[in-house]
Amino acid sequence: MKKSLKSDKSSLSKAKLAITAKTEEPKILLSSLKPGHLLILCLALFIAILALWQSFLPFFAELSFREGYNAGIQQNYNYAMEQMEKAVADAPWETYYQSTLGKLYEDVASKETNPNLRKSLTDKALLINKRALEIDPLNPWYHNRLASTYLLIAYDEPANTSMYLNLAENENKLASEYDQNNPIFKIALGVFYHRFNQLDKAKECYEAALKIDSNLVEANYYLSEIYKAQKQPTKVIEYYQKTYVGYNENFRKGAPDFEQSVYPIINNISLLLADYYLKNSQFKDAADILQDFIRSHPEAADEQLILLGKIYYLQKKWPRIIKIYDPLLFKYPNRKELWLIYVTAAIKSNNLKSAFDKTNFFLESHPGDFDFVNFQNYLKQHVK
Repeated sequence: MKKSLKSDKSSLSKAKLAITAKTEEPKILLSSLKPGHLLILCLALFIAILALWQSFLPFFAELSFREGYNAGIQQNYNYAMEQMEKAVADAPWETYYQSTLGKLYEDVASKETNPNLRKSLTDKALLINKRALEIDPLNPWYHNRLASTYLLIAYDEPANTSMYLNLAENENKLASEYDQNNPIFKIALGVFYHRFNQLDKAKECYEAALKIDSNLVEANYYLSEIYKAQKQPTKVIEYYQKTYVGYNENFRKGAPDFEQSVYPIINNISLLLADYYLKNSQFKDAADILQDFIRSHPEAADEQLILLGKIYYLQKKWPRIIKIYDPLLFKYPNRKELWLIYVTAAIKSNNLKSAFDKTNFFLESHPGDFDFVNFQNYLKQHVK
C-alpha cells in the first residue's frame, strides 16, 4: 500500500514537471549567443531604430520648410536659409524644397553688395537647382529656375557673360518645350528676348502665349511695349485695351494672387488709356476706365481720382470735383494743381466759404503764392 502511494506521488511529480516544462517560455540568455548571432541582433536593432527615425524626417523637413518660408517673407534671410537647408537635408528627395531654397539664394544674392558673398550664394543656387533637375529632369519649373540663376551669374562674370546667357536661353526654351500648354514659360522666354532687344523673337513668344490664353495681361502689355518701341501708336492703344480687358476678366474670376502680380501694370494702363482718351476728347471713355479702376481699387486710386477730376474740370462738373478732391487735398498739400482746380470749382459752384478756407490754408504753407493771393483778394470781396 505504502509502495503504491509512493508510486502515485512519484507519478504526480513527474506529471507536474512535464506540464511545467510544456508551459514555461524558453529563455534565451545573451551570454549563450554566439558572436555572429549577437552581431546580427545588434544590426537588426540598429536598422529598426534607423527606419523609425527616417519615418519622422519628412515631418521634420516640412516643419523646417514652413519655418524658413515664413522667415523669408519677413526678410529674415539668414534664418530662412538655415531652415530651408535643414528641410533639404531631411528630405533630399523633395525637389520643391530644393527649388525654393535655390530661389531664396538668388533673391538674397541679388541684394548682396559683397562680391564674394554674392558669388557664394549664386554658386549654391546653381548647385541646388541642378540637383533638382537631376531628380526631375523634365520639370519645366526647374528649367525656368535654372535659367534665372544663369542670368544672374551672367552679370557677375563679364568674361563668361555670353556663355551664361546662352545657357539661360536654352533652359527657358526647354521649359517652354516641356510644357506646351502653359503660357507662363512662353512669356518667360519672351521676356528674356525682350530684355536683350530681340523684339521679333519676343513678339513671337508673346503671341504664342496669347494663343493659349488671349486675356493674358503680361503678354498683351509686353506687346504694347514692343509696338511702342516700333512707333505704332494704334497698335499700342489696341494692346493697352486688351491688357485692361484681360485684367478685368481675370480679376472678376476672383484671383487675388493674379491681381496683386499685375496691379502695377494695370495701374499704369488705366492712366495711360484714360490720358489717351482725354487727348482725343473721348471724355466718357476716359471717365469710364478711371471709374472702373477706382471701384476695383478704392484704397489705391489717388492718381485715377486726380485725373478724373481734371476730366470733370474740362466738362465743368464743379460739384463732382469738390466731392472727389476734398479728401485728397490734405494728402497732397504741395500739389498746387489740385488746390487750384478745387478752389476754382468751389468758386464756380458758388461755394465761396470753402474756397476761401482752402485758399487761406494753402497760403499758410505757401505764403505769397501769386495765384492764391489773387484768389484771396477776390474772395475777400465776396465772402461775408
